[in-house]
Amino acid sequence: MSNKIRKLNLGCGTDIRGECVNLDIVKLPGVDVIWNLDVYPWPFKNNEFDEIYAGSNILGFVGDFRKAIEEIWRISKHNTKIYVESPLYPSINCFSDPHTKKIFTYNSFVYFEPGHKFGYYSNAKFRTIKREIILFRNTNLRFLNFIPNLFPRFYVRFLANIISADSIKFILEVKK
Repeated sequence: MSNKIRKLNLGCGTDIRGECVNLDIVKLPGVDVIWNLDVYPWPFKNNEFDEIYAGSNILGFVGDFRKAIEEIWRISKHNTKIYVESPLYPSINCFSDPHTKKIFTYNSFVYFEPGHKFGYYSNAKFRTIKREIILFRNTNLRFLNFIPNLFPRFYVRFLANIISADSIKFILEVKK
């Protein structure tokens, strides 16, 4: 049995990561697995991955978010780190891509936290390690990204409609 760390890059597009199994629906240079994430089960074994990258709003494109999250949980080992990035509502980018089916908020993963009062909807459990609001991607303005993260709930509740953030990043940890 190999101790090699297995990493998966979901919906990679042109963001090919050499250390990962790169999955996309389109055969692009560097894509290892061509797969539609709305087809279940995904072509991986249970407990196969140590890290999973789900950037570029790929989880916002799936038809059934809960099913996709449960599939990520299935193919992940205990304590696998999941890295998610998506536009943050009410960002102008939330619906700019015509494939978008789900938008993300600061609390998009709380229902999957162990012990959540509505946790009975799914057996998939994740601990949220980090949520980071990205206000600006512009290199001249990135220094301001710390501001909404000082008081994120205040920002989301009272300021997000005035100065909308670009995106949000989550780091989740699989709990089995």
